[in-house]
Amino acid sequence: MAIDANPPGGSAPRLEGTRVLVTGATSGLGLAMADALLPAGAQVAMAARPTPRLSEVVAARRAARLAAPAAPAGLRDARAAA
Repeated sequence: MAIDANPPGGSAPRLEGTRVLVTGATSGLGLAMADALLPAGAQVAMAARPTPRLSEVVAARRAARLAAPAAPAGLRDARAAA
């Protein structure tokens, strides 16, 4: 899974120092949001259910030199998220 660290269309807003927790970060909108925020300089923690997919997604971003710590979390169950 290749990650382009340069956003399409040129410059994007810079978000250095901004901390973001993205839920659902292994697919769909969550993954798209993380991939947009990381190259802009945001510190992104990628949260998703603890599955091998989360490890793969985080490893791909680290390989592209985009730091992204994993935050394994099943947020569907409120008791598990507490």
